[in-house]
Amino acid sequence: MTTAAVEILVGPASSGKTRRLLEIYCAELEQGKPGSVLWISPTHRSCQEVREQLLATSPHAALAPGVMTFEALAESVIDASPLPVRGVSRLQKRHLLRHLVATAIEGNHLEYFRPIANTAGFVDLLAEFISELTRLEVWPEHLAEIYNRTGKSAKNRELLTIYQAYQDQLNAHHLYDAEGRFWSARTMLRGG
Repeated sequence: MTTAAVEILVGPASSGKTRRLLEIYCAELEQGKPGSVLWISPTHRSCQEVREQLLATSPHAALAPGVMTFEALAESVIDASPLPVRGVSRLQKRHLLRHLVATAIEGNHLEYFRPIANTAGFVDLLAEFISELTRLEVWPEHLAEIYNRTGKSAKNRELLTIYQAYQDQLNAHHLYDAEGRFWSARTMLRGG
């Protein structure tokens, strides 16, 4: 078993933190094989700035500098997986939610939201509700437990029904949405 060490470099703005990290990173790039080091930045712009500084600092940085955002890291893990998973765009997510709402209406599973169920605004609210739950990693079974403890109103029951149907569709077809990308990547990393 390998033991990991974490070092934290702190200092005020313009004190040389990035320069020092670039020195350490370039040394690791020169010692290791391509793809053996990783620099995660919060935005594409900051990734580009780091890449430019690496190129100015080290000739070895051009081949595979391993500089990416969290989103790109998650996508690279998913792309490297042998599992057949695919991402769902925001438009596809809205289309799926519209279909699930229509199915719930046909099955008489929507009473509380029936007056607004066919509106674009309702689909927008559902999409944001599901996105927030996914970001917080509150899955349908967790939400059901919460609702069972706090009281399952008609509103909560209907939200849970749609959320469960949404996650069931994603799982059945090996899909992930923008928020679920990180959880899919994490699951794959844990599974080897």
